[in-house]
Amino acid sequence: MRLRYSLVTRTLWSDVRFRELSAPEPNAQTLWIYLLTGPVQGPIPGLFSAGVGALADGLGWPVDVLQQLVEELEEASLIKRSKRPPLIWLPRAINHNPPTSPNVVKSWRGPYLELPETDLREEAMAGIRAGLRGESFLRAFDVTFPGLRKPSRKPSRKASRKGTPEASGKASEGGSDVPSGRASPGGQQAPRPTGKPSRKASGKPSPIQEQDTRGTKRDSGTSPPRYGPEARRLAEALRESIRTHTPRIAKKYDGKGKLLTWERDLERLMRLDGATEGEVRAVILWAHRGDESGFWRPNLLSGGKVREHFDRLIIQARQGGAKIASGTHNPTKEWMDEHHRWLLRWADEAASLDKVREGGLLLAACARDGIPTPPDTQPLLRWLEDRQ
Repeated sequence: MRLRYSLVTRTLWSDVRFRELSAPEPNAQTLWIYLLTGPVQGPIPGLFSAGVGALADGLGWPVDVLQQLVEELEEASLIKRSKRPPLIWLPRAINHNPPTSPNVVKSWRGPYLELPETDLREEAMAGIRAGLRGESFLRAFDVTFPGLRKPSRKPSRKASRKGTPEASGKASEGGSDVPSGRASPGGQQAPRPTGKPSRKASGKPSPIQEQDTRGTKRDSGTSPPRYGPEARRLAEALRESIRTHTPRIAKKYDGKGKLLTWERDLERLMRLDGATEGEVRAVILWAHRGDESGFWRPNLLSGGKVREHFDRLIIQARQGGAKIASGTHNPTKEWMDEHHRWLLRWADEAASLDKVREGGLLLAACARDGIPTPPDTQPLLRWLEDRQ
Protein backbone atom coordinates (compact mmCIF):
# COMPACT_ATOMS: atom_id res chain seq x y z
CA MET A 1 0.00 0.00 0.00
CA ARG A 2 1.36 3.39 -0.94
CA LEU A 3 1.85 5.81 1.94
CA ARG A 4 0.12 9.14 1.80
CA TYR A 5 2.42 12.13 1.84
CA SER A 6 1.79 15.57 3.29
CA LEU A 7 3.79 18.65 4.26
CA VAL A 8 3.67 20.60 7.52
CA THR A 9 5.10 24.11 7.50
CA ARG A 10 7.59 24.86 10.25
CA THR A 11 5.87 28.17 10.97
CA LEU A 12 3.08 26.13 12.58
CA TRP A 13 4.89 26.33 15.92
CA SER A 14 5.11 30.13 15.84
CA ASP A 15 1.61 30.75 14.51
CA VAL A 16 -0.42 32.89 16.94
CA ARG A 17 -3.57 30.81 16.65
CA PHE A 18 -1.66 27.58 17.21
CA ARG A 19 0.14 28.91 20.29
CA GLU A 20 -3.16 30.05 21.84
CA LEU A 21 -4.59 26.53 21.71
CA SER A 22 -4.52 24.32 24.80
CA ALA A 23 -1.14 22.63 25.00
CA PRO A 24 -0.25 19.12 26.21
CA GLU A 25 1.87 18.42 29.23
CA PRO A 26 5.54 17.78 28.40
CA ASN A 27 5.79 14.38 26.72
CA ALA A 28 8.14 12.54 24.36
CA GLN A 29 5.64 12.26 21.50
CA THR A 30 5.15 16.02 21.23
CA LEU A 31 8.90 16.57 21.51
CA TRP A 32 9.48 14.12 18.65
CA ILE A 33 6.97 15.93 16.42
CA TYR A 34 8.58 19.26 17.34
CA LEU A 35 12.02 17.97 16.38
CA LEU A 36 10.68 16.55 13.13
CA THR A 37 8.62 19.53 12.00
CA GLY A 38 9.66 22.49 14.14
CA PRO A 39 11.82 25.54 13.47
CA VAL A 40 14.92 23.81 14.87
CA GLN A 41 15.15 21.88 11.60
CA GLY A 42 17.70 23.14 9.10
CA PRO A 43 18.18 22.54 5.37
CA ILE A 44 19.66 19.06 5.96
CA PRO A 45 16.78 16.76 6.98
CA GLY A 46 16.99 15.77 10.62
CA LEU A 47 20.45 17.23 11.33
CA PHE A 48 20.73 20.46 13.30
CA SER A 49 22.63 22.12 16.11
CA ALA A 50 20.48 22.45 19.25
CA GLY A 51 20.86 21.69 22.92
CA VAL A 52 18.40 20.87 25.67
CA GLY A 53 18.19 24.52 26.74
CA ALA A 54 17.24 25.72 23.26
CA LEU A 55 14.56 23.05 22.95
CA ALA A 56 13.17 23.91 26.39
CA ASP A 57 12.92 27.58 25.40
CA GLY A 58 11.21 26.73 22.13
CA LEU A 59 8.53 24.61 23.79
CA GLY A 60 8.31 26.48 27.09
CA TRP A 61 9.04 23.35 29.11
CA PRO A 62 11.31 22.99 32.19
CA VAL A 63 14.87 22.07 31.28
CA ASP A 64 15.06 19.11 33.67
CA VAL A 65 11.84 17.61 32.30
CA LEU A 66 12.94 18.09 28.72
CA GLN A 67 16.27 16.42 29.52
CA GLN A 68 14.38 13.29 30.60
CA LEU A 69 12.27 13.33 27.43
CA VAL A 70 15.35 13.70 25.22
CA GLU A 71 16.88 10.68 26.95
CA GLU A 72 13.64 8.78 26.33
CA LEU A 73 13.90 9.51 22.59
CA GLU A 74 17.54 8.40 22.66
CA GLU A 75 16.62 5.11 24.33
CA ALA A 76 13.97 4.55 21.65
CA SER A 77 16.65 5.14 18.95
CA LEU A 78 14.60 7.99 17.48
CA ILE A 79 17.44 10.49 17.88
CA LYS A 80 21.19 10.57 18.33
CA ARG A 81 22.95 13.56 19.80
CA SER A 82 26.23 15.11 20.75
CA LYS A 83 26.09 17.07 23.99
CA ARG A 84 29.20 19.20 23.44
CA PRO A 85 29.15 20.70 20.94
CA PRO A 86 25.35 20.32 20.70
CA LEU A 87 24.15 18.41 17.65
CA ILE A 88 21.03 16.31 17.10
CA TRP A 89 20.32 13.82 14.33
CA LEU A 90 16.97 12.19 13.58
CA PRO A 91 17.92 9.06 11.58
CA ARG A 92 14.41 8.67 10.13
CA ALA A 93 13.92 12.30 9.13
CA ILE A 94 15.20 11.68 5.59
CA ASN A 95 12.24 9.34 5.09
CA HIS A 96 9.77 12.04 6.17
CA ASN A 97 11.42 14.96 4.35
CA PRO A 98 13.37 13.72 1.32
CA PRO A 99 15.00 16.24 -1.05
CA THR A 100 12.87 17.22 -4.01
CA SER A 101 15.75 17.39 -6.53
CA PRO A 102 19.51 16.71 -6.80
CA ASN A 103 20.11 20.46 -6.61
CA VAL A 104 18.66 20.45 -3.11
CA VAL A 105 21.27 17.87 -2.11
CA LYS A 106 24.03 20.09 -3.53
CA SER A 107 22.71 23.03 -1.50
CA TRP A 108 23.46 21.14 1.73
CA ARG A 109 27.21 21.81 1.45
CA GLY A 110 27.12 25.24 3.13
CA PRO A 111 24.87 24.23 6.06
CA TYR A 112 27.00 21.11 6.55
CA LEU A 113 30.16 23.19 6.99
CA GLU A 114 28.39 25.37 9.58
CA LEU A 115 27.52 22.38 11.79
CA PRO A 116 29.85 21.41 14.68
CA GLU A 117 32.68 19.13 13.63
CA THR A 118 31.81 15.92 15.49
CA ASP A 119 31.80 12.21 14.73
CA LEU A 120 28.01 12.40 14.84
CA ARG A 121 27.97 14.88 11.94
CA GLU A 122 29.88 12.45 9.74
CA GLU A 123 27.79 9.48 10.88
CA ALA A 124 24.60 11.41 10.15
CA MET A 125 25.70 12.39 6.64
CA ALA A 126 26.55 8.78 5.86
CA GLY A 127 23.11 7.76 7.14
CA ILE A 128 21.38 10.46 5.11
CA ARG A 129 23.15 9.26 1.97
CA ALA A 130 21.89 5.74 2.66
CA GLY A 131 18.34 7.14 2.83
CA LEU A 132 18.48 8.85 -0.57
CA ARG A 133 16.51 7.24 -3.39
CA GLY A 134 17.57 7.48 -7.01
CA GLU A 135 20.93 7.48 -8.78
CA SER A 136 20.78 11.19 -9.56
CA PHE A 137 20.47 12.05 -5.86
CA LEU A 138 23.36 9.74 -4.95
CA ARG A 139 25.57 11.23 -7.66
CA ALA A 140 24.78 14.74 -6.43
CA PHE A 141 25.64 13.72 -2.87
CA ASP A 142 28.95 12.09 -3.82
CA VAL A 143 29.99 15.10 -5.89
CA THR A 144 29.10 17.52 -3.06
CA PHE A 145 30.48 15.40 -0.21
CA PRO A 146 33.42 13.37 -1.58
CA GLY A 147 34.59 10.75 0.92
CA LEU A 148 31.38 10.76 2.97
CA ARG A 149 30.06 7.41 1.85
CA LYS A 150 28.87 4.95 4.43
CA PRO A 151 31.96 3.37 6.09
CA SER A 152 32.54 -0.37 5.81
CA ARG A 153 31.85 -2.45 8.92
CA LYS A 154 34.43 -5.08 7.94
CA PRO A 155 37.39 -5.21 10.35
CA SER A 156 40.80 -4.37 8.95
CA ARG A 157 42.93 -7.45 8.26
CA LYS A 158 46.09 -5.34 8.34
CA ALA A 159 45.34 -4.10 11.84
CA SER A 160 44.40 -7.56 13.09
CA ARG A 161 47.73 -9.03 11.91
CA LYS A 162 49.85 -6.47 13.66
CA GLY A 163 48.09 -5.85 16.96
CA THR A 164 51.34 -4.67 18.56
CA PRO A 165 51.98 -1.55 20.63
CA GLU A 166 54.34 -0.34 17.90
CA ALA A 167 51.65 -0.72 15.25
CA SER A 168 49.03 1.06 17.37
CA GLY A 169 51.54 3.81 18.06
CA LYS A 170 52.01 4.38 14.35
CA ALA A 171 48.28 4.41 13.80
CA SER A 172 47.77 7.16 16.39
CA GLU A 173 50.96 9.16 16.00
CA GLY A 174 50.52 12.70 17.26
CA GLY A 175 47.12 11.80 18.73
CA SER A 176 45.35 12.06 15.37
CA ASP A 177 42.69 9.57 14.27
CA VAL A 178 43.92 7.32 11.45
CA PRO A 179 41.87 4.51 9.91
CA SER A 180 42.92 0.90 10.22
CA GLY A 181 42.58 0.45 6.48
CA ARG A 182 45.04 0.03 3.55
CA ALA A 183 48.71 0.68 4.34
CA SER A 184 51.04 2.76 2.19
CA PRO A 185 54.14 1.27 0.48
CA GLY A 186 56.32 2.58 3.35
CA GLY A 187 54.40 0.45 5.85
CA GLN A 188 52.55 3.38 7.42
CA GLN A 189 48.83 3.79 7.09
CA ALA A 190 47.54 6.27 4.58
CA PRO A 191 45.79 9.36 5.99
CA ARG A 192 42.01 9.38 6.01
CA PRO A 193 40.23 11.52 3.38
CA THR A 194 38.77 14.71 4.82
CA GLY A 195 35.25 14.34 6.18
CA LYS A 196 35.17 10.54 6.53
CA PRO A 197 33.97 9.15 9.88
CA SER A 198 36.85 8.68 12.33
CA ARG A 199 37.53 5.36 14.03
CA LYS A 200 40.46 5.02 16.41
CA ALA A 201 42.81 2.09 15.90
CA SER A 202 42.82 1.40 19.63
CA GLY A 203 39.44 -0.29 19.33
CA LYS A 204 37.70 1.96 21.88
CA PRO A 205 33.92 1.93 21.48
CA SER A 206 32.29 4.72 19.55
CA PRO A 207 30.50 7.40 21.63
CA ILE A 208 27.35 6.40 19.78
CA GLN A 209 26.82 2.82 20.85
CA GLU A 210 25.07 0.48 18.44
CA GLN A 211 21.82 -0.73 19.92
CA ASP A 212 20.06 -4.04 19.48
CA THR A 213 16.36 -4.60 18.88
CA ARG A 214 15.60 -4.85 22.61
CA GLY A 215 16.94 -1.38 23.39
CA THR A 216 20.02 -2.42 25.41
CA LYS A 217 23.48 -1.28 24.44
CA ARG A 218 25.89 -3.74 22.89
CA ASP A 219 28.80 -2.70 25.02
CA SER A 220 30.70 -5.65 26.43
CA GLY A 221 32.45 -3.37 28.90
CA THR A 222 29.33 -2.30 30.76
CA SER A 223 26.49 -4.08 32.52
CA PRO A 224 22.96 -3.93 31.08
CA PRO A 225 20.82 -1.17 32.53
CA ARG A 226 18.71 -1.74 35.61
CA TYR A 227 15.49 0.09 36.32
CA GLY A 228 14.99 -0.55 40.03
CA PRO A 229 13.47 -3.35 42.11
CA GLU A 230 9.90 -2.08 41.64
CA ALA A 231 10.10 -2.32 37.85
CA ARG A 232 11.78 -5.73 38.09
CA ARG A 233 9.04 -7.07 40.37
CA LEU A 234 6.33 -5.79 38.05
CA ALA A 235 8.00 -7.28 34.98
CA GLU A 236 8.23 -10.64 36.75
CA ALA A 237 4.58 -10.38 37.83
CA LEU A 238 3.58 -9.75 34.22
CA ARG A 239 5.56 -12.74 33.00
CA GLU A 240 4.09 -15.04 35.64
CA SER A 241 0.58 -13.80 34.91
CA ILE A 242 1.10 -14.63 31.24
CA ARG A 243 2.39 -18.06 32.27
CA THR A 244 -0.98 -18.88 33.87
CA HIS A 245 -2.65 -19.06 30.46
CA THR A 246 0.13 -19.19 27.83
CA PRO A 247 3.32 -20.77 29.23
CA ARG A 248 4.95 -20.84 25.80
CA ILE A 249 5.07 -17.04 25.61
CA ALA A 250 6.22 -16.61 29.20
CA LYS A 251 9.07 -19.06 28.67
CA LYS A 252 10.62 -16.72 26.09
CA TYR A 253 11.30 -14.24 28.89
CA ASP A 254 12.84 -16.61 31.44
CA GLY A 255 16.48 -15.92 30.55
CA LYS A 256 18.73 -13.33 32.14
CA GLY A 257 18.12 -9.85 30.78
CA LYS A 258 15.00 -10.86 28.85
CA LEU A 259 12.77 -8.55 30.89
CA LEU A 260 14.86 -5.36 30.57
CA THR A 261 12.59 -3.79 27.97
CA TRP A 262 9.54 -4.49 30.13
CA GLU A 263 11.33 -3.06 33.16
CA ARG A 264 12.16 0.11 31.23
CA ASP A 265 8.55 0.68 30.15
CA LEU A 266 7.09 -0.11 33.57
CA GLU A 267 9.64 2.16 35.27
CA ARG A 268 8.56 4.98 32.95
CA LEU A 269 4.92 4.25 33.73
CA MET A 270 5.67 4.91 37.40
CA ARG A 271 8.24 7.70 37.07
CA LEU A 272 6.80 9.69 34.17
CA ASP A 273 3.10 8.79 34.25
CA GLY A 274 2.64 8.77 38.02
CA ALA A 275 1.31 5.23 38.49
CA THR A 276 2.13 3.39 41.72
CA GLU A 277 3.54 -0.08 41.91
CA GLY A 278 0.40 -1.34 43.60
CA GLU A 279 -1.83 0.05 40.86
CA VAL A 280 0.25 -1.46 38.07
CA ARG A 281 0.42 -4.85 39.77
CA ALA A 282 -3.33 -4.91 40.37
CA VAL A 283 -4.01 -4.01 36.73
CA ILE A 284 -1.70 -6.76 35.46
CA LEU A 285 -3.28 -9.41 37.68
CA TRP A 286 -6.80 -8.39 36.72
CA ALA A 287 -6.05 -8.29 32.98
CA HIS A 288 -4.61 -11.81 32.92
CA ARG A 289 -6.57 -13.52 35.68
CA GLY A 290 -9.66 -11.51 36.56
CA ASP A 291 -10.92 -10.25 33.19
CA GLU A 292 -13.82 -12.61 32.50
CA SER A 293 -14.05 -11.54 28.86
CA GLY A 294 -10.44 -12.61 28.24
CA PHE A 295 -9.94 -9.60 25.99
CA TRP A 296 -6.73 -8.35 27.59
CA ARG A 297 -4.85 -11.65 27.73
CA PRO A 298 -3.57 -11.57 24.13
CA ASN A 299 -3.37 -7.77 24.12
CA LEU A 300 -1.19 -7.22 27.19
CA LEU A 301 1.97 -9.22 26.54
CA SER A 302 4.63 -6.60 27.25
CA GLY A 303 5.48 -3.74 29.58
CA GLY A 304 4.98 -1.30 26.73
CA LYS A 305 1.38 -2.45 26.25
CA VAL A 306 0.71 -2.09 29.98
CA ARG A 307 1.90 1.51 29.83
CA GLU A 308 0.06 2.26 26.58
CA HIS A 309 -3.33 1.04 27.85
CA PHE A 310 -2.92 1.73 31.57
CA ASP A 311 -5.55 4.49 31.91
CA ARG A 312 -8.18 2.35 30.21
CA LEU A 313 -7.12 -0.74 32.12
CA ILE A 314 -7.36 0.79 35.57
CA ILE A 315 -10.90 1.99 34.87
CA GLN A 316 -12.03 -1.40 33.59
CA ALA A 317 -10.29 -3.20 36.44
CA ARG A 318 -12.12 -1.12 39.03
CA GLN A 319 -15.41 -1.71 37.20
CA GLY A 320 -14.60 -5.41 37.22
CA GLY A 321 -14.26 -5.43 41.00
CA ALA A 322 -10.47 -5.42 41.30
CA LYS A 323 -9.13 -4.01 44.55
CA ILE A 324 -6.64 -1.35 43.54
CA ALA A 325 -4.75 0.43 46.28
CA SER A 326 -3.16 3.71 45.20
CA GLY A 327 -0.62 3.67 48.02
CA THR A 328 2.33 1.45 48.80
CA HIS A 329 2.10 -2.33 49.04
CA ASN A 330 3.86 -5.18 50.78
CA PRO A 331 5.82 -7.08 48.10
CA THR A 332 6.75 -9.88 50.51
CA LYS A 333 3.11 -10.48 51.38
CA GLU A 334 2.14 -10.45 47.72
CA TRP A 335 4.89 -12.99 46.95
CA MET A 336 3.64 -15.20 49.76
CA ASP A 337 0.06 -14.97 48.56
CA GLU A 338 1.15 -16.26 45.17
CA HIS A 339 3.83 -18.79 46.06
CA HIS A 340 3.40 -19.99 49.66
CA ARG A 341 2.42 -23.51 48.49
CA TRP A 342 5.59 -23.75 46.45
CA LEU A 343 7.56 -22.51 49.46
CA LEU A 344 6.16 -25.34 51.59
CA ARG A 345 7.08 -27.90 48.92
CA TRP A 346 10.60 -26.49 48.79
CA ALA A 347 10.90 -26.74 52.59
CA ASP A 348 9.84 -30.41 52.48
CA GLU A 349 12.33 -31.07 49.68
CA ALA A 350 15.16 -29.44 51.63
CA ALA A 351 14.27 -31.47 54.74
CA SER A 352 14.23 -34.75 52.81
CA LEU A 353 17.72 -33.99 51.47
CA ASP A 354 19.00 -32.90 54.90
CA LYS A 355 19.79 -29.46 53.58
CA VAL A 356 19.83 -26.37 55.75
CA ARG A 357 17.13 -23.94 54.75
CA GLU A 358 18.90 -20.69 53.95
CA GLY A 359 18.42 -17.75 51.61
CA GLY A 360 20.94 -18.74 48.95
CA LEU A 361 19.42 -22.20 48.58
CA LEU A 362 15.95 -20.69 48.36
CA LEU A 363 16.99 -18.27 45.62
CA ALA A 364 18.63 -21.07 43.66
CA ALA A 365 15.42 -23.10 43.86
CA CYS A 366 13.41 -20.10 42.62
CA ALA A 367 15.68 -19.78 39.59
CA ARG A 368 15.46 -23.53 38.94
CA ASP A 369 11.64 -23.65 39.09
CA GLY A 370 10.99 -20.31 37.38
CA ILE A 371 9.57 -18.69 40.52
CA PRO A 372 9.94 -14.88 40.81
CA THR A 373 12.72 -13.83 43.15
CA PRO A 374 11.27 -12.88 46.56
CA PRO A 375 12.08 -9.33 47.72
CA ASP A 376 13.52 -10.67 51.00
CA THR A 377 14.18 -14.27 51.98
CA GLN A 378 14.43 -13.76 55.76
CA PRO A 379 10.68 -13.27 56.41
CA LEU A 380 10.00 -16.41 54.38
CA LEU A 381 12.46 -18.49 56.38
CA ARG A 382 11.01 -17.17 59.67
CA TRP A 383 7.52 -18.05 58.44
CA LEU A 384 8.67 -21.62 57.79
CA GLU A 385 10.22 -21.86 61.26
CA ASP A 386 7.00 -20.65 62.90
CA ARG A 387 5.05 -23.44 61.18
CA GLN A 388 7.20 -26.16 62.69
